[in-house]
Amino acid sequence: DWYAISELGLVAVRLSEARAACERAVELAARAERPAVRARALSQLALLCATLAQPEEARRFIEAALMLALEHDLPEEAAVAYRRLASTLEFASNYLAEVEAYGEALSYCSSRGLEAQQALCMGCLSYALFRSGEWSQCQRTARQVLRRKDAPPVSRCGAQLALSLVALHRGELKTARRVLQDFDREVRAGGLLIYEL
Repeated sequence: DWYAISELGLVAVRLSEARAACERAVELAARAERPAVRARALSQLALLCATLAQPEEARRFIEAALMLALEHDLPEEAAVAYRRLASTLEFASNYLAEVEAYGEALSYCSSRGLEAQQALCMGCLSYALFRSGEWSQCQRTARQVLRRKDAPPVSRCGAQLALSLVALHRGELKTARRVLQDFDREVRAGGLLIYEL
């Protein structure tokens, strides 16, 4: 329950409260000897620390989450930790390392047959490639995501957003408008609309 509360706090941008709940979840999961819950809570805690501009703590927590997940052979939790590692690097504006981390995540997910996690990583990777200036690779990756039938809506949205940003930065306004319209439909259909201007 504490882990769920921390997720709600992250979504509601009540980061300090979410961090406290997440720390409690880590403590209780350790006491109850539930490594899967503890690994997910540590990953969440790392993301919260990164969001709060605490990169050293974020790194410490994400390394602990990844080590725990790998030690206990928890593939889903390891995939989450790899993905959160990349996210913590994004918050630190270390885009090249973020791209490398997503590469590690994709490799891990592929080796473990985690198709849904792989699709999630690819959507985020497309945006990371845009941020790192690898626009051609960004477009290739985003198009791969959009061709996947198993790509979750959040990945599809990330890929569409990355494609639209590349088009905008290249001055391809018609393409950008078309992709953003697709993005808008996907966000609304997937229930991912957070705010509207």
